[in-house]
Amino acid sequence: MLYSLYRLATSVSAPILKNLVRKRLSVGKEKPDRYLERFGVASKPRKSGKLIWVHGASVGEALSALPLLDALRARLPDWNFLITTGTVTSADLMAQRLPDWVTHQFIPLDHPEWVVAFLNHWRPNAVLWMESELWPNMLHELAARRIPAGLINARMRPKTFAKWRYAKSLTKKMLGAFAFILVGARNTINAFKILGGRDVSYIGNLKFGAKALPVDTDKLVELKDQIGLRSCLGFLQTHPTEEMLAAQTLRELKKIKNDLLLIIAPRKSTRGREIKNELESLGFNVALRSMGETITADTDIYVADTIGEMGLWYSLCPVTVIGGSFIPFGGQNPLEGTHFGTAILYGPAMFNFPELCTVLEEGKAATMVSTREQLLPTLSNLYQHPQNLDGMRAASRALANQSHAVVEAFANRIVTELVRS
Repeated sequence: MLYSLYRLATSVSAPILKNLVRKRLSVGKEKPDRYLERFGVASKPRKSGKLIWVHGASVGEALSALPLLDALRARLPDWNFLITTGTVTSADLMAQRLPDWVTHQFIPLDHPEWVVAFLNHWRPNAVLWMESELWPNMLHELAARRIPAGLINARMRPKTFAKWRYAKSLTKKMLGAFAFILVGARNTINAFKILGGRDVSYIGNLKFGAKALPVDTDKLVELKDQIGLRSCLGFLQTHPTEEMLAAQTLRELKKIKNDLLLIIAPRKSTRGREIKNELESLGFNVALRSMGETITADTDIYVADTIGEMGLWYSLCPVTVIGGSFIPFGGQNPLEGTHFGTAILYGPAMFNFPELCTVLEEGKAATMVSTREQLLPTLSNLYQHPQNLDGMRAASRALANQSHAVVEAFANRIVTELVRS
């Protein structure tokens, strides 16, 4: 019943959705030469042969898919690979990171006709859906065409689970499109089973197998020349209010480490000017990367409002605080810094990554800060006791050097379930 209502509503929604895309286009949230992909109109041809389609809604999911694509191609060298995402930022990153044997497209909006057009063009032989974004019409069509599909690295926030329980018939239909579900955290297995998922299991978190973020060595040398011997503290992938927390913490930390440079990399790069203005109103000297401003001896805060340069900030910061963790957002991927030997701190709201946080904390590479008020003493302890900081950094490197066996496990399961079943 719920799906019938949803399908009816979306069937007549084309004018509204087209207007939405036009508005997004006007503010830079769609690419002018590719916005028709939102309506199921492909901008690239489909190559002959079998094809695996991987969907990851945004940056995190898409990056997690990259090592998996490599592992799958090693097993299926004659197959073609398509990856879809839903944001301009993710598309830009894919343009930088994808090998030439993978095609990128935007996921079409969930209108029945556009879904059909997309599938008619690409004709996938197997589908992998990453993490948490579910679209009823697309999943209905996959099931109707009997295209084998798996939901991998699946996650579900407590609020999402509570919401979906009220729409259990719709949720069961969507999850029923997947032959198997590999969750990203053990404690979500029951939630997916309750909501109707089939063959739900945990074999690891795909983010453990992620490659190190890229670093432009020329830019790194340039930044190090500007920074000199100063120490850097990173607040990375921050959300609103967390930049203010970072600035307030910096003010107090300068009393014990007066040369400290704060690097803030907001989750949304478009917030750069807003953050600069907010922090300058507090009396800080702020440099904005997107404006080409350099770091000088007088710079207190460097706002790194660019895309695809996160590896630079991890390279420069022995200590990083993970954004999205001091607000009820669920945090951001805390593993990225381990490749750079970074000591990792985050707030109490890391509920998107329970398994990752457990491994990091048990390995002594990360510390959960229970309140905003505890952030200052936690950081002060690291700076006043360098041996503690050195220990966390060594533990961080050790975790990054662990085997990427989880990627192989995912690839083996996918090939067995979807390709050779």
